[in-house]
Amino acid sequence: MKWMSLILLFSLLALGCQNSADAGGAGDTGDSGGTKQPTPDDLPQPALDTVEMSLNGTRYTLTNKANGCIPGNPGDIGFSMPGFTSPTLFIHDADLNAQGNVTVQGGAGAWHMDIDAVTPGGAWLPAGTGCTATVMENTATIFELKTSGCNILQGGVTTGKVSFRVRCRK
Repeated sequence: MKWMSLILLFSLLALGCQNSADAGGAGDTGDSGGTKQPTPDDLPQPALDTVEMSLNGTRYTLTNKANGCIPGNPGDIGFSMPGFTSPTLFIHDADLNAQGNVTVQGGAGAWHMDIDAVTPGGAWLPAGTGCTATVMENTATIFELKTSGCNILQGGVTTGKVSFRVRCRK
């Protein structure tokens, strides 16, 4: 009888631990509502001519077309917050005919990206050799690009991560 009681006790403890892990898993905000914040990979498909961006853990929706998506050789992508305020996302020398994966990078050259800062310190740029971004959609009229968890630099120092999903009319 003593063994049966111990087995029952351990079984109940194991179930209790499993349920508490389910209730407060990764992404739980810990607020009283118990809602989970999306991870960078969960960025929704944005409306046309919009960017959904997570910058150092803060979510932004960029709806002002600073450039929008300008096809050409090279093309440009540029969006900002309402009122043309920061943050902004610019991807220069972009090939809007690309398919599959591309590398967004800092500095100059194809697919170089900068995010104008919300705080002093200069623009954020991808760290190191850049980040892989995936072309999600590319038709005659629509271009969609997504990257997740890209390490970024500000003033030459790694300061966080950016994830974004841009969808725009060519």
